[in-house]
Amino acid sequence: MRRYFALFTLLFLLGCAYACLVVAPLTTLVMLWLMAAGGAEPLITVSNLFYNFSLILLATGAAFSLPVLLVIPAWLGLVSYEDLRSRWRYVVMGILVVTAAVTPDPTPTSMLLLSAPLLLDYLVALLLVKEMAQA
Repeated sequence: MRRYFALFTLLFLLGCAYACLVVAPLTTLVMLWLMAAGGAEPLITVSNLFYNFSLILLATGAAFSLPVLLVIPAWLGLVSYEDLRSRWRYVVMGILVVTAAVTPDPTPTSMLLLSAPLLLDYLVALLLVKEMAQA
């Protein structure tokens, strides 16, 4: 169990790093672009920027922890590797729909930047559940 906690921490920190380097700057640029396109003057306060950055950081970190969060129901016997593998199409569609809904960018660029790591996380979760089932 300590191994999974260490993996959870590592994935969460990787998600936070990805949020700092990719998601937050892209979201800020798109937000400023949308304000300028709408004719609004950007009025950004430090507290508003900090709140948005914290929300992006926590959400991306939690999303990157998906593999470990899928291992827990498998460990409890609620889902199996076969269940997760057979429903991969629904997971891919769900990830694409959610990332399309949460990204403010009207182009698919930010959606794909968010969905690619989440899809990779699902593959890691499949490998962890398969390893756990074989052990």
